Amino acid sequence: MEEKLRYFVNNDCLICEDSHLFSQLINTFDLDIIHFKQAHSFLPKIILNEREPVRFLAGFLAACKANCQVFLCNPDWGKQEWQQVFDLIKPDIIWGVVGASCSLENNSYSLEKSCSLEKSCSLEKSCSLDNSYSLEKSYSLDNSYSLEKACSLEKACSLEKSCSLEKSCSLEKSYYLDNSTNKKAGKMPALQIDNPNTNSPLPITHSPLPIPNFQFSHIMIPTGGSGGKIKFAVHTWDTLTASVKGFQKYFQVDKINAFCVLPLYHVSGLMQFMRCFITGGKLVILAFKTLENSKKFDITPLLLEDYGNKNPRDTFNTEERGKKRLIIVDWDRSNHLINNLNFFISLVPTQLQRLLQKSDLIQWLSKFKTVLLGGAPAWNELLEKARFHHIRLAPTYGMTETASQIATLKPDDFLKGKVGCGKVLPHAKVKIVGEKGEFLKTNQVGKINIQAESLTLGYYPLNGEIQSYLQIDDLGFLDEKEYLNIVGRNSDKIITGGEKVYPAEVEAAIRATGMVADVCVIGLFDTHWGQVVTAIYVPNNSTILNVHIKALIQEKLTNYKIPKFWISVDSLPRNSQGKINRQKLYEIAVFTELSMQTKI
Repeated sequence: MEEKLRYFVNNDCLICEDSHLFSQLINTFDLDIIHFKQAHSFLPKIILNEREPVRFLAGFLAACKANCQVFLCNPDWGKQEWQQVFDLIKPDIIWGVVGASCSLENNSYSLEKSCSLEKSCSLEKSCSLDNSYSLEKSYSLDNSYSLEKACSLEKACSLEKSCSLEKSCSLEKSYYLDNSTNKKAGKMPALQIDNPNTNSPLPITHSPLPIPNFQFSHIMIPTGGSGGKIKFAVHTWDTLTASVKGFQKYFQVDKINAFCVLPLYHVSGLMQFMRCFITGGKLVILAFKTLENSKKFDITPLLLEDYGNKNPRDTFNTEERGKKRLIIVDWDRSNHLINNLNFFISLVPTQLQRLLQKSDLIQWLSKFKTVLLGGAPAWNELLEKARFHHIRLAPTYGMTETASQIATLKPDDFLKGKVGCGKVLPHAKVKIVGEKGEFLKTNQVGKINIQAESLTLGYYPLNGEIQSYLQIDDLGFLDEKEYLNIVGRNSDKIITGGEKVYPAEVEAAIRATGMVADVCVIGLFDTHWGQVVTAIYVPNNSTILNVHIKALIQEKLTNYKIPKFWISVDSLPRNSQGKINRQKLYEIAVFTELSMQTKI
């Protein structure tokens, strides 16, 4: 890892806000781990909750280098989700902020040695230090802040108007939790988090040291499916690397370059970093909202290795805006390279839909050699629109448990009109299994069984057994050319009057009418039919009624597949990856049904 890290840093492979701080921040996080190890004689369990990409990636690499258990978390989780997470993990260190005014009452923690620092501010009665230290000019306090004026810190001291804080190397949002004293008793101290700017400086007086590999590193990636409890799939550096190698071999590329607009805590975002880091490729990170609202000259997928002696910052310049250093791309200087690139970008269907609504972004997107599409099922109209604009789409199939994709349709096949998820990647094997556990033949629909070198070890906490295969709820089949095709989820299947209905088929028919912006089909309990097919949809305008939609789908679907119950809503509850939250969807449907019954 050290060799790859040196290459990644020395070749300016990371291109994002404040990427020039990447190496400094890694050293800073290293020191946090070293200090904890020296104080407690074991490696910490770390929650990584940094919102800024450069901080997230620096913390991730520091944790992996030290063989710590690291839990990737979503900064936008609410109190209920964080309560689940803390009950499950009981962390030692938090890097990032656990929501403002988030009080976890049942299983909370106290912050040891916390203090609040503001730029050019005074630290008054807020900094408790174990020992006294003499800080000289430009000394780094707690890996976070540079103190330009010399000062002497004594135990439980107060610093009044004595330091100037440089913003170039700050860890503004980290917490150090002293949970060691009560671990044997199975009790955890209390955690009260009210201020998102709270910090916990830990005085370090030496350079980073190598940490012995006393434990096996685990990387916990969150997965909540389409609703319900948060789970963490347990991965290792090896399982993530296996996914990268399979991707690299399948697409026959040496260096993988990626333009990332997905969250790094999610497997789809994290694996873009892993592909670039392991293969020495370039990684450009930009928030999707920034991309969506950008003008043509603000963004472009660039491969910088052809620049010769030119500094990459000649093209990826930085501009100060308040406290942020943003990337400003010179379109004119880089435009001539676009057609010669092998850059990957990964999107979820809802993101692709929004980009295809703007002509300048359609033109920009068409210049990518590969546009990976996954995270949620894509509908036929979206795929056809992408083909029309000659977007080199590569629909994928994968999940957190497999460290992203295990099957992908190559762009050339997509543009030729091929459907499905494509062939299985070299590091994985897929079998289709029947109801009795038997392996099914070509074109027979059954449950998908996955074996892969990238397969998760299981869910945290591990019970001691490492799973060798993954039997999932998805239904699909392999065709004559061994292309994987997904039918839908077995648990989503609706049985009405003894007949099986697959929601994906009904949703596709409804979308094909062109009358809805979004739709999801579910089955609601019915005393007579068992279940009744129910469509929850977002009409394109207020004049569209369900009778208009029904009239257009009657010729495409048999009668029992046509929804009996229709609910019009302003939007469907989807997460940032475009997945439907089915728990909330059922709540909407049941509430609407009860309201209608009450009116009757």
